[in-house]
Amino acid sequence: IDNSFVCSFREPYYKLKCKNELPDGQKFYSFDKSKSETENFIEMYLRPPFASEEIKIDDWIKVMQCGIRYYLSLGDQRIVDKFFIIRPKAEFEVGRTTLGGLLALGYSVVVSFKRTSRTVKRDQLLIAAETIDSLNESFLVLKGPSRKIVAAEASNLGIKGPWITKSYLEMILESKGRSLV
Repeated sequence: IDNSFVCSFREPYYKLKCKNELPDGQKFYSFDKSKSETENFIEMYLRPPFASEEIKIDDWIKVMQCGIRYYLSLGDQRIVDKFFIIRPKAEFEVGRTTLGGLLALGYSVVVSFKRTSRTVKRDQLLIAAETIDSLNESFLVLKGPSRKIVAAEASNLGIKGPWITKSYLEMILESKGRSLV
């Protein structure tokens, strides 16, 4: 598979992310349990055996497990434009033996965390409440193929931020006193 980072931005998705809790402890957005789906993920970031100890995300591989499905992507690919996180659609479903093969080749798991995602789909928009176990926090994430659609839904929900443009990986590393290069 030959997929460069730049080419994969032909069909990006746009994301707005904020904490899913108001100062008084109430949630920004509540989900109707009958209309939402819940998925549990384990996200792992693997460093190749030849990489130096410095944390350089471009060298890493992200493996995401959801039940019996595994997805692979290269690092933490994204662009931040003001409040929007723009990500390529560059994840590939792989067989379950891929993770074992990478570990056998000398890749090491540098960061691993659990993410629970409760989602609702509306036309082209996905609204998700994501809980990250390592951070012990919940986030509201709006995702879609158009900046206008995502911004309009945030406005409809009455959410004005503050927006978070850091990835979960960055937030976890910062909580451990480390940062990305």
